[in-house]
Formats: sequence, structure tokens, C-alpha cells
Amino acid sequence: MPKISTLKKAHEVLLKLGFESVLNENSVAIRVGGSDFPFTAVITHNASTEHFRITCLLSTLKKVKKESLFRFMFAALDANSRIAPFAYAILTERDDWEEDNENDWPVVLTHSIPIGDFSTGELESAMHSLVQALLDSANVVDILSE
Repeated sequence: MPKISTLKKAHEVLLKLGFESVLNENSVAIRVGGSDFPFTAVITHNASTEHFRITCLLSTLKKVKKESLFRFMFAALDANSRIAPFAYAILTERDDWEEDNENDWPVVLTHSIPIGDFSTGELESAMHSLVQALLDSANVVDILSE
């Protein structure tokens, strides 16, 4: 099986696998979750670590009501044990996160994949794992939309 080592190749493979995929200069955007549960995932390439990172934006922290924040954080941590290889994360804008506006921080599902022997089957598995992670952690997503 040919190895996937570029975003262009990842995009081509995703199209062959039936995913809606758009190749951009520094990423590949993929629609996941279907029309009832639509999300956009993005694959980026970190050349210094030779990893692909799949990130799926769920929301921003400002959309979590303050009274639901603890429940959201607890539910996300609990879900992380079930949704591997994906995990919930909150992405800060800077190294000095205290200067950021935390309301703007994105809430994402994320997974990092070494490129070395990355194959079509592994990309297909990663995308199915993302969809499964979205389904398995529906209670976390529900808290985001309360």
C-alpha cells in the first residue's frame, strides 16, 4: 500500500474513501458527521515532528455557560478515556495563555499521527475513529450546545 506523506496525498486518499475533502495550502479540510451532526476536521502537517494532526472544531469556550463549565470539563476528561486515539483539547492562542481571551479558545477533538509508515488504511481508520469519537462523546457536545 502506498504511504501517505503529504497533505496532497492525504486529500486524494480521503476523496477515494468517499469523504468530502478540500485541499488548502497548509491543510486539508474534511466534512465529517453527516448532515445531522456536521463538523469540519482539518489535517495539518508538522514538518519538524513529521506528524499529521487531525483537529475537529466543536465549539469555542465562550459557548459553554459558566454554570456548565465544570460539568463540561469533567465530561470531556471522562470521554477522553473512551475516544482514543482522539482526545478533547482546548487550544490557547499564545504561549502566555494568561494574556489570551479564554472565551475565544477553540474546543476540539485532536489526534496526532506519525507519518513514517502512514497508509490508506491508517487514514481510513483515523477518520472512522473521529466519527466514533463524535458519536461516543455526544453528551459533551450536548453540554456545548445547551
